[in-house]
Amino acid sequence: MFKSSPFYPKSNQAIVTARSAERHVLSFLCFASNKCALRDVASRFGLSLSSQFRINDRVMEFLIKIAPSIIKMPKSDAEKESVAKDFEMIALIPHALGCIDGTSITIRTPKHKVKSTYVNRHDIPAITLQGICDSKKRFLDAFTGPPGKIHDARVLKLSGVLDWLPRLCNEKYYLLGDGAYPLRQWLITPYRNIGHFTESQKHYNKKFSATRVKIENTFWLLKGRFRQLTEIDMHEVNKITKFII
Repeated sequence: MFKSSPFYPKSNQAIVTARSAERHVLSFLCFASNKCALRDVASRFGLSLSSQFRINDRVMEFLIKIAPSIIKMPKSDAEKESVAKDFEMIALIPHALGCIDGTSITIRTPKHKVKSTYVNRHDIPAITLQGICDSKKRFLDAFTGPPGKIHDARVLKLSGVLDWLPRLCNEKYYLLGDGAYPLRQWLITPYRNIGHFTESQKHYNKKFSATRVKIENTFWLLKGRFRQLTEIDMHEVNKITKFII
């Protein structure tokens, strides 16, 4: 796909031929999946540092272009029912269309930005990645960009999910979120313990947690597979957000 895309440079020059489409993708994946310097990746693939920078940019632009065709919510009734049934098999919670949560991605303070605007509750510069996943730990939606200090409920508003989620759920389905999110018909949260926690509520919360944990597992797998996400060493917010997606 990448080779036939407009992001792969078309040239008869031998130097470009040496940087094949396969080498583009492999060198980018090598960088993304290992916690190593870009210079080391370039050396491993016989490239200059500047060439590796350009290759990373090309592959990132390509991935951003095709992302909507891969990371997408179920749209048809059959797709929704299939996703909901898979969730129901976990702990008998029906009509769940996905699990939503946010995770902090540690970064360097972006260029021309004030560090205090990006620090999260652990006093570390970070950007929030909001994700929605299915029971098989596949991303159905992803949004990133807000500084780590912004609350998950605010990130939800900024993401634009509220513009289409109520219509998609159509008064039948809903997402599962933790207590940081507002309780809505299309966004269910666990019972809060305010001093009168019944056995029924405890039982429900246990089943809820067993289902909602899928999004935490999904983030864990993502950061484990792409080790650069443990701390991104980039300076521009635009590039950071593209790399995360």
